[in-house]
Amino acid sequence: MKSGAKALLIAGVLAVIQLVCYGCTSGLLIQLFHPGALTCQEFVLQLAQLEQTAPPQVSRIKTEENFFPGSSVYSLAGIKETLRIYEFATETAARRGASSIDPDGFSIDSPGVSVCIEWVEEPHFFQKGRIIVQYIGKDQQLLNNLCQTLGPQVAGVPFAA
Repeated sequence: MKSGAKALLIAGVLAVIQLVCYGCTSGLLIQLFHPGALTCQEFVLQLAQLEQTAPPQVSRIKTEENFFPGSSVYSLAGIKETLRIYEFATETAARRGASSIDPDGFSIDSPGVSVCIEWVEEPHFFQKGRIIVQYIGKDQQLLNNLCQTLGPQVAGVPFAA
């Protein structure tokens, strides 16, 4: 093999390794193989675009109040309201979590967690791909943007979309 071809092959292999390493942390590989599998990071960027703001700050939360065991919990601040995002390893796990929410959003009955909640505002839950987004509030524009990004709510107080 000529040295130019060998260098090109090595560069190609390094590029693939870099893509794989990047994909493991960004959800890129998940998107390549599962196009509908929205991740937390992608949701945040899409919502910021609809809200016409800079991407909000996302913080991972270590909390006892994780209603969905096996998920990672993130708090999203920097838009009008605070959202909580539950990210699952698979889309199937996220759908299973969403099915454990009572239709009105005031109770959750998932494996190992059974709670009835008195929210300070109206609860709204959305699920798409590997995430469940929880919004407690009444901001109509934010609710419309959540519907546009994630589809109709899977549980919660009805609202006019």
